[in-house]
Amino acid sequence: MRKEDCFYFGLVSKTYSYRGELIFHLDVNNPADFQKLESVFVERHDKLIPFFIENLLFDRPGAHVRVKLEGVDDEQTARALVRCALYLPISMKPEDEEPEEDPSMLIGYSVWDEELGDIGEVIDYYDHHVNPLIEVSGQRGKALIPLQDAFILEIDTEKQHLKVSIPEELFGLNP
Repeated sequence: MRKEDCFYFGLVSKTYSYRGELIFHLDVNNPADFQKLESVFVERHDKLIPFFIENLLFDRPGAHVRVKLEGVDDEQTARALVRCALYLPISMKPEDEEPEEDPSMLIGYSVWDEELGDIGEVIDYYDHHVNPLIEVSGQRGKALIPLQDAFILEIDTEKQHLKVSIPEELFGLNP
């Protein structure tokens, strides 16, 4: 499965037990819509690896889910998946998951600056309540771009394209 054919679903946030269980943080509007999920793609080394789900437990209200993946049977194997992104086929994307409502959906979008040209791809989203940010990586390096109207000019969901206007110095500020 190619990343372009998927949507960002969430993140493996931590291990749960010595038996290989994990906690997923789901970046979707309605996590309960996915209670019968049978498989998920985990991004490792820029590749999407499919995993079947043995058990899925929504033990708390909200976006955190306890998951047991097939083939992940010990803490060491589980620990290798922590901080890995989760993806699902685009065909499973609910209609209410739009980037305007859920900025994490911008991950994977190409980014074009009106003066600098192609500056890369959105690789992460940071939900800081006061100042949400997207991380862009490209030939110029990495930059954190505030998700504010002053910087974001256009979002094209069909082409998965983001048009921005940012100062070139943002690339020198961020590690």
